[in-house]
Amino acid sequence: MKKALVFLIACMSSLFMYAANEHYTVKKDDCQYATKINGLLKIDGQVIGTENNGADYLEIVAFDQYNNCRMAKRPLFNPNVQYGDGQRGAYYYQCQFWGVSGTQYPTIFVYDNESGEILPLEFQNVTLPDGTVWETVSWNAGNSYGNGTTSPAFFNFTTVPSGYPLDITGYGEGTGNYYLISSPIGEVSPGAVTNMIPDPNDEIGYDLFYFDQTKENEWINYKEGENSTNSGFSLEPGKGYLYAREVGATLTFTGTAYSGDGTFDLVYSTTNSDPIMRGWNLMGNPFATTATVNRDCYVMGEGGSEIILSENRSVAAMQGVFVKALENETEPKVTFVQGNSTGGGAKVVLNVRKDRAATIDRAMVRFNDNSSLPKFMLDNSNTKIYIPQNGNQYAVVSGGNENSLPVNFKAKENGTYTLNIEVENVDMDYLHLIDHKTGDDVDLLVNPNYTFQSRSTDYAERFTLVYANTTGLEENFAFFNGSKWVIGNEGKATLQIMDVVGRMLSSEQINGSTEVSLGQPAGVYVMRLINGDNVKTQKVVVR
Repeated sequence: MKKALVFLIACMSSLFMYAANEHYTVKKDDCQYATKINGLLKIDGQVIGTENNGADYLEIVAFDQYNNCRMAKRPLFNPNVQYGDGQRGAYYYQCQFWGVSGTQYPTIFVYDNESGEILPLEFQNVTLPDGTVWETVSWNAGNSYGNGTTSPAFFNFTTVPSGYPLDITGYGEGTGNYYLISSPIGEVSPGAVTNMIPDPNDEIGYDLFYFDQTKENEWINYKEGENSTNSGFSLEPGKGYLYAREVGATLTFTGTAYSGDGTFDLVYSTTNSDPIMRGWNLMGNPFATTATVNRDCYVMGEGGSEIILSENRSVAAMQGVFVKALENETEPKVTFVQGNSTGGGAKVVLNVRKDRAATIDRAMVRFNDNSSLPKFMLDNSNTKIYIPQNGNQYAVVSGGNENSLPVNFKAKENGTYTLNIEVENVDMDYLHLIDHKTGDDVDLLVNPNYTFQSRSTDYAERFTLVYANTTGLEENFAFFNGSKWVIGNEGKATLQIMDVVGRMLSSEQINGSTEVSLGQPAGVYVMRLINGDNVKTQKVVVR
């Protein structure tokens, strides 16, 4: 009862949109005629009550497109009753639907008033009390069926498989159009997913791999005999897979949506001789809706030729992601939670775009979060942006007490590139990008986009990100009286003035409370008062 589907009779194409939990009542306005079933109307087929209480009502809802009116009938008692071959159904007395005379067919729904959803059923036919089967419902004025006592009329429905579609663009003769995919219905054979494995007679090429860091060749091919001694695998919940198809198609997963807790084990293995591969796991959103993952992760970039860092940890339904288990983690796990990300905390995101098109790579500095994620690429020759630390390349680093970070950039090909900077949940007073090749010093708070020329032969150590975040500084020992700064202090102390990136501008000794003139041009500064072991810091603005 948890899938929302609309069912049409005959060739009706218009859908009646409804609001969840809305109870429909008969509306007679402009409805001139009625078809009435006197007696017992019973829904046949797989109609199952969800709760053993009177609140779990099933409701037949009809919509007359011609007269733009809707009709409904609720059962008189709990539908969770058993009849015929172990099926369960809902009984309806004195059902009356309004419609136009002639052969105007309505749209028919079966509505669950408990969940507020349409049942996954499709109308088949109506069996009248005398055994006559109507393949469609005709609304003829004054028609009445049933004997008013025990003989039921049946609205017959068949179960409709619930499907989850994923559109795939074919790679044709070109490159790209790879997808990181996952199953929203739990474990399933690839052959049971519509269009995933092309018919051999169609001679359509495809690729389906899973990733195993423990093997020297990490990519295990689903196809027999291709780079694998373990081909023919099933798609598992929470796992991700690399997929491509020569000719575009819609993959359809059919079955019941995954309903587990969304937590899965990660692996860190040292058996691979390449240390770069250790700890990487190709996982996938197990749910049929968008989810948020609790680790920084990589998703497939636009065009399907390279993975890029996810900006906000949101993972679409049926999407796979790369996450990394760390060497020192005990029982590492990853968790997917249904719903969109709230943004992922305080951060500065650096997006690389070529010719002002979509983002082709990304790096991130996180604040108030001790995070790090190494750089990982499917093709190490592709354009990349990363932050070097201790001889390693990182896609995510933590912005601690430093005021600057090196930002390395390596182009795959000559061309025009743009660095786009996004600042989220950080109160930045100063954010500059230094281009060591051109000498440009860009104020990113004024212009968050920096366009530059780059060649594939350029050295990587091109940029430095300089920043200052004064959020949380104490503001309780100095105030401006209109001409000078009044410093509240007891005893001897040192008063230091710095710019927002930490460069010392002046330092003087004071004794007790005093007035000082900073002697600095207009701007934002940091004032530090050191009195023995007591250190106070305050942001001040000179106008």
